[in-house]
Amino acid sequence: MSDLPPLDQPQAYVVVGPNDQRGPYTLDLLIGEVVAGRLHDATPVWWPGLAEWTTMNGQAAVAAEIARRRGVEVQAAPAPVAPAPEAAAAPASPTATDPYSGYSAAPATDPSASYSAPVDAAPMASQPVEPAAAQYGETAYDPAAYGAAEPVQSGSGQGYSYDPAAGVPVSADPQAPLQPGPEPEPQAPAPAAAPVTSTPAGWTVTDTSTPVGALAPESEVLTPEVVTAAEVPAAVEAPRASSVTDEHRSLFADLVDRSTRRAEAGAQIEALDAAVCDAVVSGAESQGFTSTDRSTGETNHELRFEGGPGETLSITVGRIRGSDPAAVRDGHTPLTVRFQSATYAGGLEAGMGAHGEVVIVSDEWSGQATSTVSLLLPLADYVAADLTLDNVALLRDVGATVSVVSDRLR
Repeated sequence: MSDLPPLDQPQAYVVVGPNDQRGPYTLDLLIGEVVAGRLHDATPVWWPGLAEWTTMNGQAAVAAEIARRRGVEVQAAPAPVAPAPEAAAAPASPTATDPYSGYSAAPATDPSASYSAPVDAAPMASQPVEPAAAQYGETAYDPAAYGAAEPVQSGSGQGYSYDPAAGVPVSADPQAPLQPGPEPEPQAPAPAAAPVTSTPAGWTVTDTSTPVGALAPESEVLTPEVVTAAEVPAAVEAPRASSVTDEHRSLFADLVDRSTRRAEAGAQIEALDAAVCDAVVSGAESQGFTSTDRSTGETNHELRFEGGPGETLSITVGRIRGSDPAAVRDGHTPLTVRFQSATYAGGLEAGMGAHGEVVIVSDEWSGQATSTVSLLLPLADYVAADLTLDNVALLRDVGATVSVVSDRLR
């Protein structure tokens, strides 16, 4: 086998189908088509200087160039590094002046307590608590400096009052220091606190409470007024003039009828396309093949089957499209049957180019032989005027075609 010709000179020929030899092309173009996936790397190829035909991947230099252009270096992504856990801050020890030292903090009841606190935060129970005198100074309230005043009573939301006679704040809701021990038993609710009897100077209290035993005033019950439909005046509609003539209505109705028939015909043709594909599958299965794959593209149905050991069958059926039933019946759909065998040892048949010839070619790279035939299915032979399909007739013809094509390699 000779060296490669220059990649940019059109000297190479390829075989892309039965009786379909094309060229000359540049090797650079053919290699690009293989890398792009539009040309199989087992396609037969020849250029001046070769003693016989080879394949794109059967020539070492061509195969190396294809592999070079296909090569993609994949770098492994770095493994994620788990973050180091944050160190919890140690709580500060209570000071001697903490009145609550020795007691443990109550357990958290906040659902958000599961979130971690900042590193510099410490539990509140562990912070030193200074006496009130140390926080606010030793100087107490001096009546001589500010004058005597009435006692300031605790208001709503206020936790203390001030008694000028005593010179100290008085808690409105005194509480005993926390005591360790078991939880207290449930207590009955305390009675409501008595109203404040002391009245500041200059104020007059008016009792607006209801005396005990007095009857509450009856509320007035409003009865909705019932209005009957006969009392509601009817809406007055102004007369509307229409410019639509009887001829317009007739033309529109006729157009709707024609459009409906065309829309229904489109749906029937789609159903016919699916029925033809099903009949072809049944025809192949009637010859002992098992369906393995079925896909539909823009123009064709691609069907795959398995036979005996080392045998595969593929059928391509053209899709039936359109919206005119008469035009569909007058047309045809292409049918191509390919049978491959890994055990065939007979001769090859290139054919004479006649329609309906079964062509046998060999794939030097895979060692398999393929027999192929391409036909046209006249739809008028299988489809009635109402677009119903004669499944039996189509299944019979497809089964006979599969039988002939597969028998050539057995």
